[in-house]
Amino acid sequence: MKIHTRQVLIVGILILIAFAIGYMSGVKSTIHWGVMVVDRLMEKQKLNISIDTTMIETAVLQYQEQIGGCLFIQDAPLFNNTRM
Repeated sequence: MKIHTRQVLIVGILILIAFAIGYMSGVKSTIHWGVMVVDRLMEKQKLNISIDTTMIETAVLQYQEQIGGCLFIQDAPLFNNTRM
């Protein structure tokens, strides 16, 4: 394998790893932002409901992981047209 080809492969793999890390970080920060917005809206409406934001973020991330695994591992159809 030529040196140029190895360099291209290494750069490509590094780009994919960087994209995956950025995507995961973006998902987590978006969920955190959404929970904080809801918390602020609840304070603005003067609702006396205490929520554990860490618990909600963890639950949403676990739900997302379960859905992602279910759709493609267990061959769950995205569209089911059984009506005739």
